[in-house]
Amino acid sequence: MRAVGVITTATVALTGCFGGGEEESEGARNSGFFFVRRDESACVAAGVVGVCERYTVAPANGGLARCADGRVASSCAVGAIDLAEVGLTDAQALTLRAAISPSLVAPTVVLRGQIAAGRFVASDAWRAPTQRPVLGTVVEVMGAGPTLIQHRVNTSTEPVFVSAVDVSAIGDMSAAARAMTLTAAASEDGLIVAGTTGYDGAGRRVVRAEQVFVRAGSFSEP
Repeated sequence: MRAVGVITTATVALTGCFGGGEEESEGARNSGFFFVRRDESACVAAGVVGVCERYTVAPANGGLARCADGRVASSCAVGAIDLAEVGLTDAQALTLRAAISPSLVAPTVVLRGQIAAGRFVASDAWRAPTQRPVLGTVVEVMGAGPTLIQHRVNTSTEPVFVSAVDVSAIGDMSAAARAMTLTAAASEDGLIVAGTTGYDGAGRRVVRAEQVFVRAGSFSEP
């Protein structure tokens, strides 16, 4: 790495939506990459005391979702988050659920999976080290040293190569969170990144991160 806060040698897929191979119907999707919000108001309205599983999920980068009842909307209410396929320990799953924010503007968890029978069945999960608004385009970044790794996203857009991911704009990250983020980006685990793409002073194509999400199985408390 050439500088603290800059991840070098990575490949990133830049697109309007995440994932790959998921079917879309009439412009709406029920699978792919989604932000998730804890719906505390629904818990209160339902009179639930103690642990309450009421969530709202929305496709990353916007667009429409097809809900379990067939309704098409920008977001869908789900009664549960199924993490069985993610491969987390019980402790990791509990921590991830507790980390879900009550906001889709500043979400802290990204899930890949599908809406099914009133719940969201996740196959992968990422968590943000800090809560911040998601700005710019949401992309997946993956690298392993000098090896560039191609991965799929929600559309057929081909991945494009970048020279670096700059996380210096995320000023509220602790040193430990920054180190965890840099390590994840340089590995096959990769990152989910929200930000913009441009060129640095040397003419290299870089992604300037406004928010990052680390794979839940690799996340450690900063």
